[in-house]
Formats: sequence, structure tokens, C-alpha cells
Amino acid sequence: MPDEHNAYYIRLREDCLKRADALPLPDAVFEFVFFNNAGTPQGRGVSCEPLDMAVLQRKHKAAEIEEWQQKALKLLRNAFELGDAFLRKDGTYKPLREKWERANPGFSSKTYQKVVNLGCFQAR
Repeated sequence: MPDEHNAYYIRLREDCLKRADALPLPDAVFEFVFFNNAGTPQGRGVSCEPLDMAVLQRKHKAAEIEEWQQKALKLLRNAFELGDAFLRKDGTYKPLREKWERANPGFSSKTYQKVVNLGCFQAR
């Protein structure tokens, strides 16, 4: 069973690498940060190595990658708050999300939604 478990996370890792290669830098960096920090509820798996941001240096400068890495980490910090507001359905979600997106520009709508989905999982 542990081998199947790790094989699953290794496949997720490979998929993330492929996906990131086709994305704009902000979303590619986010995919790496998400995988390394919050990609699955169970973690990466015992023998699944984290993704190395250096892979992105084939197309982008290290300073740009570092800048977007910090922005991606900031983006994830509000996941619980957003998910909790969404699940409460008390009218606070929409203005909170709009404010959050304005404070964290440059990512795609899919990336923003991925953070909200994580927050919903965390807050349930």
C-alpha cells in the first residue's frame, strides 16, 4: 500500500511539472508552491520529492521566480478565511474575495479558485 500511495503522489508531481510548463509564470510558481505546501490533504507522500523552483529558471529569471513564490505563499495564507466565508453563506464571501484578489493581483481565475477550494476543505 505505501508504494501505491507514493506512486500516486509521484504522478501528481509529474502532472504538476507538465501543467506548470504551459502556464504563465505567476500560475506556474503557484502550482509549485501549492504542491510543495498544500497540494493534498495528506501531504506529498513519503518518498515524493518537493518541486524545485530552479526548474522554472529555464524560462525565467531567479528574481522573478522568488518574487512570485512570495506572492503565491501570501495568496495561500488566506485560504481558510475565504473557504470559511464561502461555506458560511452569510454574504461576506464575495466582498472578501474581491478584496483578496485586488490585494493579490497577477494570478489566473483558476489559481484563485484553487485557493478557495483549499480553504473550503480546511474550513469544513
